Amino acid sequence: MDEFPELNQPVRKNAYSIPVPSNLRLKLRKEFEKKYESKQRYLMKKFSDDWFRLLEEQPPADQTVRDFFDEKHNTHELWFINGLCKILLNCQYTELDESLTQVQSASLETPEHNLVNQQTNKSSDTSSKQPTFPVDFYAYEPSSWVGREELLQKLSEKIGGSCRLLLIVGITGIGKTALSERLASVELVNWLEGDWKNRFKRENFDYEGKATDFASVATEWLEEWGEKVPTGDNKSELLLQKLTEHLCNNQVLVLIDSLERLLTGNQQDGWGDFADEWWRKFFLSLLSAKSCKSRLIITSQDLPVVLIDSRYSISWYRQELYGLEESEQEAFFKKTGLDVSSDPVNKSFLLRIGKAYMGHPLVLKVIAGEINQTFDKNVEAYWNDYGDKIKQIERILAEAERGNTLGKKDSLQLHNLTYQLQNQVNKRLEAAFSRLQKDVPDAYLLICVASVYRTPEQKEAWLMQLEGLVDGECSKERQEKALNELMNRFFVEISVNHNNKRLLGQHNLIRSLALAHYEQILKELHSPEAETNLA
Repeated sequence: MDEFPELNQPVRKNAYSIPVPSNLRLKLRKEFEKKYESKQRYLMKKFSDDWFRLLEEQPPADQTVRDFFDEKHNTHELWFINGLCKILLNCQYTELDESLTQVQSASLETPEHNLVNQQTNKSSDTSSKQPTFPVDFYAYEPSSWVGREELLQKLSEKIGGSCRLLLIVGITGIGKTALSERLASVELVNWLEGDWKNRFKRENFDYEGKATDFASVATEWLEEWGEKVPTGDNKSELLLQKLTEHLCNNQVLVLIDSLERLLTGNQQDGWGDFADEWWRKFFLSLLSAKSCKSRLIITSQDLPVVLIDSRYSISWYRQELYGLEESEQEAFFKKTGLDVSSDPVNKSFLLRIGKAYMGHPLVLKVIAGEINQTFDKNVEAYWNDYGDKIKQIERILAEAERGNTLGKKDSLQLHNLTYQLQNQVNKRLEAAFSRLQKDVPDAYLLICVASVYRTPEQKEAWLMQLEGLVDGECSKERQEKALNELMNRFFVEISVNHNNKRLLGQHNLIRSLALAHYEQILKELHSPEAETNLA
């Protein structure tokens, strides 16, 4: 093998074995058991879910994990070792301390392992080595973070002031979790004073099987902090008092991801209340307490209306997140290793892609990864394959500027431009659409039918489209409820025109998928079965 493989490639491209240092095996086993062992059993489903979510790759087989921790296996494939390091140690294999990569037995030295050590030593000698943290930060990547400086400054000042609960909201993939992790690891790191174990708590509800009831989560937190867990018939009330007391009297930074999974409601009364009422009581108790030393940073795709409607507005702050600006997009592409400075053609192609996707961070990350890996950093080759779709978007926007604002038959296909976008972005968008369709069908129909507009329009235009699609009478109240639900889930982008009239629009990515769903709705409405039912 002539050179050490790039570990930012898809993991199974690193499909050769290296010796497993005993110190590293022991370290990884301890961390694995800490996260994925319960009652002397490995929680393999949770591990597989984390692997897929964090690495965006097919997880290894259960037996592969067990074989790795069996000391009879002296070597193992690098893709798997590197994946474990990312999940358990928050770094790549090449970023490990030399004490963890040194093989004790000289007989196990191989050319591949020498290359690994050379790369490790090379990394440790450079001042650009990225920091590692004693907790899992799976969205924030220091090596590719760009922009949002003013926002970070503003939010860190909020947290340092009277804001006890910071709510970061926006559509899926817009960078909510990365922003919260960045705040915790950089802007607020001194606030923790190095005591990550007692002063930092992370809760992520974005995977199946995770307990979401207040009692289970509160019990877990208190046990980790060494607090006595109350029991009895009124356990939830006692847990609420104990947890509130701990957070008010101790300086703890709590990160909560995917709060939307705790919310419930119905089409008639609306969405945004907590499925477990004790969560609502908990958050309100923190907001209403006379003083509170702790701070909560929460991400959500949906608005927890019961908190927003509370009277404790001085104690919380809502930040809606949007895509990266053009200058930030350029900086991002440069950080990922793509040529945007010396080649104006490449720069133009990349910025046109970024504009079409309105700076959506996850999309840009996926596209940059595809260009780096599949196209060997050749931006023009990527454009030759997919540029026609971007040009189509540009033509549609140009037509809209000339006054042709209706595009019922537009086919944007931004959500499924490539296989990787389908796999890493569209799945998340489809999940959000599916949840909306299940929870509030009227709101789902509204986002789909409003996709016929190429540009932002006044509210009346959107509601007129819904009224024309829904069978039977669609009252103004019903229309307003559907629209409010879309706003509470950030499917709508709000702007103001030159006449100071509020306009409603859709992110290009949302509109692309909404058009596809609208086309399917029309097919179903005109199907023989539907026509028979209507007759």
